[in-house]
Amino acid sequence: MPYEESGGALNMWHSFDHGPIHFTSVSSESDYPDAPANVFTAWTDNGNFGDQLSWIEADLKKADANRANVPWIFVDMHRPIYSVLNSENDVPIDHTSKIQAAFEDLLLKYKVDVVLTMKIWVLDVEGESHDAGMGVYFELGPDRSR
Repeated sequence: MPYEESGGALNMWHSFDHGPIHFTSVSSESDYPDAPANVFTAWTDNGNFGDQLSWIEADLKKADANRANVPWIFVDMHRPIYSVLNSENDVPIDHTSKIQAAFEDLLLKYKVDVVLTMKIWVLDVEGESHDAGMGVYFELGPDRSR
């Protein structure tokens, strides 16, 4: 993981350019207010890797300023920021609301083109579905046939 080159924290968050795309990988598990895994678990210590939101803002600001050379910005995270399975009457529930509160304004401010998430085992594809200016959102997961 290119965390050193991008000023990220270990393999928890990092970024890099590849061709016409700037990739920013963030942790939807820890290091933001009310994150689901900011505590010790049975498997490992989670969180306290640093100020992720400030790092994301600096990274996306730099990427947005470089769009003449690298025009696309993709962000990936594990947990979904939007999900049909994590809402009631179009109101986010569970960790989804906390993830939206932490990340959504930054994604909009820097005009992120694509957001990739993986946690929920369904495929949601949404485009321009929330605030004006939001790029395409993909929630990727295996099918439910098992």
